[in-house]
Amino acid sequence: MPITRRQFELGIDNRVNELMIKVYELLESNRDQAYSLAEILENLRLTPAIYADLLGIAIKTLRRIGAIEVSEVADVNYYAFRQAVHKDTWALEKEEENIPF
Repeated sequence: MPITRRQFELGIDNRVNELMIKVYELLESNRDQAYSLAEILENLRLTPAIYADLLGIAIKTLRRIGAIEVSEVADVNYYAFRQAVHKDTWALEKEEENIPF
């Protein structure tokens, strides 16, 4: 199945894109919380053995576009919503200055 031009630019396929949407929606709907990778897998009811690698790519891409952020707490990475994006294009809804990528 073909991928969109934006997926091509981001280096993701349809499976990763679908996971990005799920992760983004989870974090967006819980803006006051941060989740570890294990907690994201659990909340999305994903089997770690099947989805861990794809989820890693999805999270890395969401961080790169500025949609989510990461913080290490007690040697565990936690991920939280950062800013709104359009899920169909992964473009920022509002450009912010000085976003580290």
